[in-house]
Amino acid sequence: SIPDTQYVPGELHRLLLNLPWSDVFTTNYDSLLERTFPNVYERKYDIVTTIRDIPQKMRPRIIKLHGSFPSHRPFIITKTHYIKYPKDFSPFTNLVRQSIMENVFCLIGFSSDDPNFLKWREWVLDKLEDYAPHVYLCGILDLTEKARNEFLEKKIIPIDLGQLFPKSEWIDPDLRHKNALEWFLLNLMYGA
Repeated sequence: SIPDTQYVPGELHRLLLNLPWSDVFTTNYDSLLERTFPNVYERKYDIVTTIRDIPQKMRPRIIKLHGSFPSHRPFIITKTHYIKYPKDFSPFTNLVRQSIMENVFCLIGFSSDDPNFLKWREWVLDKLEDYAPHVYLCGILDLTEKARNEFLEKKIIPIDLGQLFPKSEWIDPDLRHKNALEWFLLNLMYGA
């Protein structure tokens, strides 16, 4: 009953998928990233919607960690789903941990307080210690100094775009968020 196809991918989706990611992990159920493919010419992504897809799909992949519309279930929604996820979906857990061990991780549109993500990051830090690649949390965060330090203690580096796009100049929060992400993705794309 969720109108997934009534929403259309935008320029941010295209910019995101044109960057040279080794993989894209998403907890979103919507199909916006997949429906962006006709507008992405520089890269080709395979889609992983179930653990059975993992060995059959080539990198770069879009990995749908929590299910995918219209019917790739189960959808990870409840607290019980999150608690049971590491056991019930251990191949996905291992895939994310492996990627965190091998790559700089960039969290976009993700709060980074997902308990499973924090456990996966802790596991990698425990195994690799100071050799673990960086994890960046990017977006309009509007962090206090205390919140910034809490992220740094978890070895997550916040890239807070809120200072570049102050609330006082961007009254519409959606427009503020969109323009900040567009600025960020374009800077990644052009290496500024």
